[in-house]
Amino acid sequence: MRTNTPGKAAVGAHPAKKGGASSKRGKGTPNHGKAQASSKGVGVRRNSSRRDSQKRTTAKADPGEPSPVILLSNLEVSSRTELAALLSYYGPVRHMTFLKDKTKALAEYMSQASAEALVASGSLRQFNRSATVIFSSHDHIALALTRTNEVTNPPSRVLSINICNCPFDPTLEFLHAQMARYGQVLRIVTIRKDGDMQVLAEYAQQSEATVALNALQNETLSIRNNTSSARDFTVNGATTSIVTRTDGQALAEMRVGPQHTTVLLHNWPTGLNVHHAVALACVYGNVDKCVMVPSSRTILIQFQDEAGQQAFSQHVSKLQLLGSQLNVTTSKQEELRVQSKRTLEDGSPQGVDVSKDAKLRRFKPNERGGRTPPSNTLHFHNVPQAVSLETLLAAMAARGAPAPVSIRNLTQAGKPTQHGLLTFSTEHDALVAVVKANNMPLPGVADRILKVAFSRQQS
Repeated sequence: MRTNTPGKAAVGAHPAKKGGASSKRGKGTPNHGKAQASSKGVGVRRNSSRRDSQKRTTAKADPGEPSPVILLSNLEVSSRTELAALLSYYGPVRHMTFLKDKTKALAEYMSQASAEALVASGSLRQFNRSATVIFSSHDHIALALTRTNEVTNPPSRVLSINICNCPFDPTLEFLHAQMARYGQVLRIVTIRKDGDMQVLAEYAQQSEATVALNALQNETLSIRNNTSSARDFTVNGATTSIVTRTDGQALAEMRVGPQHTTVLLHNWPTGLNVHHAVALACVYGNVDKCVMVPSSRTILIQFQDEAGQQAFSQHVSKLQLLGSQLNVTTSKQEELRVQSKRTLEDGSPQGVDVSKDAKLRRFKPNERGGRTPPSNTLHFHNVPQAVSLETLLAAMAARGAPAPVSIRNLTQAGKPTQHGLLTFSTEHDALVAVVKANNMPLPGVADRILKVAFSRQQS
């Protein structure tokens, strides 16, 4: 079920420092509507600090002794999710942390072989330049340490969360509901200064604080109902400011310079893989590549053109899918790298490249029509006459799609393929049917797939 348009508030989270927390914000332009979370991993040195310093100064000449931990320099990315997507091409990443110099980071792979593969490649390709990679003089990134001169903040069970540009005054109950999604919250303290709010949230476990820290990256506060303590000022006739909008059109109006066609799809439900994400994305645009970042349940989707990226951002963000609220943000990555041999726990690939699959090309380049917002009715087509509607519904049910409450065949006499309307009891059921059954092979027919899309018509 789709929620009302959410209100936005900028949220920044980082581990709280010992002895209190400062509510000071930087002087730069605020990142409206986004959460900015800092990293928490720190390193355990296995050699002296002098030797470590010498290795860094000679990074170009000597990659260092092999280690599962990599020191990255000359970084463009500032998001943990995007850095994880770049690193995961070489293997699963256990921990990451940005250093005080935000152009540097430490990354620990699950295996040393993955780290060696990255160093052997010579550099990490980014958007406009390549990052320098060398082995670090750290055995591993230890989350247990509390003092280091290299990381921005030591790890802690307490998060310091800065809330700014919020159109309402969040209550403790509202804040607790937001934070409790990631673990057991023991205590919450609020501090107000200069019109903004700083929140200290203490979790029962440090691991829960880590999950919350990672999840709050690019997160927004969502308001489902207007109350005395939480109100969305963009509905009921109020004026909508461009800086508070997150739909695709607002992103296009705000964008300056090169336009990107890659999005990050956050909060992807457990149990769904990249094939399901492609099935949903194909409804709104031609998909080139799709990669999952398993540690954060985030999907990166690269569209053929900006029309698909804008439509997907506008219509999919804030949808409820199988208990998760989807959130779509724009990525700076211009080209995704897909490692076809990398698989997830369910055996499905971590990434797919479907740019050469003509069956998935539904739209002409930069075509802006034919993209309907979610509804409880789906239009199905591309079904040969040899496949009965009963067989079609049975195949959809076998893939986990809900059963429609009504079906209407709109096929004209003499046409080789069938098309019609499937009406479901709720919009959520129709959304699940898209994710589960769109692009599925049709039984008994070679090289034919089912194509569905949301429809404004009713059966």
